[in-house]
Amino acid sequence: DRFEPREDLFVQMASKIHNLCESSIDGLFVTLVDDVVVDAIRNCTKLNPGIQIMSINAGYEQSKELNLIHHVGMLEKDAGFEAGKMMAKMATFDKALCLNHMPWLNVLSERCDGFGQAMNESGIAYLGQVVVNEADTSLYVSAVESAVGESGDWNGYGILLPGLAQLPAALDLKKLHTNVVMGSFDTDSFLHESLLTGGMLFGIDQQPYLQGYSPIAILTNAITTKQTFLDHSMKSGPKFVIAPPTDGEAACRDREFPVCSGD
Repeated sequence: DRFEPREDLFVQMASKIHNLCESSIDGLFVTLVDDVVVDAIRNCTKLNPGIQIMSINAGYEQSKELNLIHHVGMLEKDAGFEAGKMMAKMATFDKALCLNHMPWLNVLSERCDGFGQAMNESGIAYLGQVVVNEADTSLYVSAVESAVGESGDWNGYGILLPGLAQLPAALDLKKLHTNVVMGSFDTDSFLHESLLTGGMLFGIDQQPYLQGYSPIAILTNAITTKQTFLDHSMKSGPKFVIAPPTDGEAACRDREFPVCSGD
């Protein structure tokens, strides 16, 4: 199951990390999604100096700072930049916003920062990040409409969603302003449906299965041979999804990725 980031989950993660490190395990992989988790890993390296640790999904810069062996995931600001370039390639618009439903989460802010950089380089006016409440559609719509300051169909506006949790509210916004173009990070069946109906230009797949699978082999190799790769970062995205998966791709995903065809 996928859980939206919450402070109480981070505290639970930190407690679990402490207990594991006290038990003298050989290796650990973790997402460095919050400072509470980063501090737990820093303390872990002091408790168990020989442990091999790598990060996945979030926290590339923190991973380097902590001298972890590797990071598997996207570089968030770079991914936001690529999202901006893709949106500018796929649609015509001259003003853009990034809607942030978790401004306290560094990952989302980095994605928005990269998107803004791409807009500036593309000659598109970047109106900045707009803090939204994805759980209340009325408040969500009101916040974005206030930032735009225009009525009508919003022809010429582009919007990036740095996280998929706000997709339902964003699609309700699009019903009111039909010409706004949107793209989103992450994918699910609802996003795939939105690609078909024209609600979204793209989703971004950061390959979470790969992020969870590859550390097992990498850590096993590091622990048994004391060898690591030269590159700290192993990029798993961004992979842009502009159409729903084929039947073969969907079946492959449902079977947890056995050897599959390349379509």
